[in-house]
Amino acid sequence: MQRQFFSKLSWWFVGYLVLVILFGAWVRIAGAGAGCGNHWPLCNGDVVPTAPQAKTIIEFTHRLTSGLCGVFGIGFILWAWKLGDRRLLRAALWTMFFILVEGFVGAVLVKKELVVNDASVSRAVVIGLHLANTLLLVASATAMAWW
Repeated sequence: MQRQFFSKLSWWFVGYLVLVILFGAWVRIAGAGAGCGNHWPLCNGDVVPTAPQAKTIIEFTHRLTSGLCGVFGIGFILWAWKLGDRRLLRAALWTMFFILVEGFVGAVLVKKELVVNDASVSRAVVIGLHLANTLLLVASATAMAWW
């Protein structure tokens, strides 16, 4: 029974990841990548932005939904450990690793101001790493759900 619920929740998480990724695309489309300034993890120096503009709301929402991935990741690790399945635990650990890398890459984009209309080689490299890591994150979460 617990394994079935773990599986269902894992597949839900894969769907949630896809939505977070699509919302990240919306951040880029809307030009909202600098919506919180170059502050990270804060937004314009605040934990919760006060009197935010639309771009700030878009970027802050993406940060919140992305941050929830970390909470889910920790939960999956603990649950997989409790189930005693090494393969599930390994997939959960890889998923959490890629979540952490995703947060780090996002922080680099913000702190180095490689957002909005930046056309530098640095941005291209970091965006490429962001995409590659995103694909690995989805792959590890999908493996966790599949197993």
